[in-house]
Amino acid sequence: MLPHSLRQTIHYLHQSGKSNHEIARSLKISRNTIKKILEQGVDIPATERKVRNEKIELNFLRELFTRCRGNAVRIKEILKEENDIDIGYTTLKYAIQRAGLRAPLKRVGEYCFDPGHEMQHDTSPHWVLLENKKIKVQCASLVLGYSRKLFMQYYPCFTRFEAKTFLKTSIEFMGGSCKRCIIDNTSVILYAGSGFNAVVSPEMLTFARMYGFEFMAHRVNDPDRKE
Repeated sequence: MLPHSLRQTIHYLHQSGKSNHEIARSLKISRNTIKKILEQGVDIPATERKVRNEKIELNFLRELFTRCRGNAVRIKEILKEENDIDIGYTTLKYAIQRAGLRAPLKRVGEYCFDPGHEMQHDTSPHWVLLENKKIKVQCASLVLGYSRKLFMQYYPCFTRFEAKTFLKTSIEFMGGSCKRCIIDNTSVILYAGSGFNAVVSPEMLTFARMYGFEFMAHRVNDPDRKE
């Protein structure tokens, strides 16, 4: 089963005018597979979304989901540590959705750009449990377009200092940056305005130029642009 990111790449190359032979040669995939994926569409067919590890019973999965408060990463860790079950994160995510424990995310739009052109940075408040006490922290993340890699860190607060520290560390983790970084309309990075009229603060503008990218804020009330 080919991952969604690769299926997306195949459709993008096809829409760009590439022949099946050219796509197959560049991605090292058979032309029959290319033809099949173009006929099926970008989304993985439901018939291929099968849990590969039948050892996970439904009731046990529900118990773990409640125990881990819906955190799939923690569920994966417990399955490995306590039950010696090694299951892929994507496979586990589909198992959770099929069990009705979490609704699948709906596609909200489609954006076409080349691999290596866009990365997305986001921050959101999270409540974490530390020493039996709930503490509100800021979760910062960075993901590259056409990639499954995600870098994430927690901070007690998130100012421009933390933003630069996080972006530097995440870019080093990814092995480089994309040309454009999509952000929300946060004053941590912006000096004034919003959306396409946003003005990036001089401090963050200089920082971005050092790493070869530029910030771009999504339109107001359009946070799904970053999904």
